[in-house]
Amino acid sequence: MLPRCVGGENACPPEDCGSFPGFEEIKDVLAKGRGPQYRAVVNWLDTYYPDYDPREFSKGSVNKILKIGASKYLRLMERAYQASRWGA
Repeated sequence: MLPRCVGGENACPPEDCGSFPGFEEIKDVLAKGRGPQYRAVVNWLDTYYPDYDPREFSKGSVNKILKIGASKYLRLMERAYQASRWGA
């Protein structure tokens, strides 16, 4: 049985945003909707993450990622099992 996401909220933080504190700052700046910091954040997001919305969440996208990751993990485990059985 593969892992499955049954719900959630908000997008994950973009790479290089300063982890969760930086993500909170980005959300605060975007919520204000104006000012030099707002323009800088919007420009940065548009450059590296077009159409990014920190409020967006897609259960389908998460499940697709989990399926790909779980499938790779299962293949690796099968190889390790086969190698241990045949002494490789």
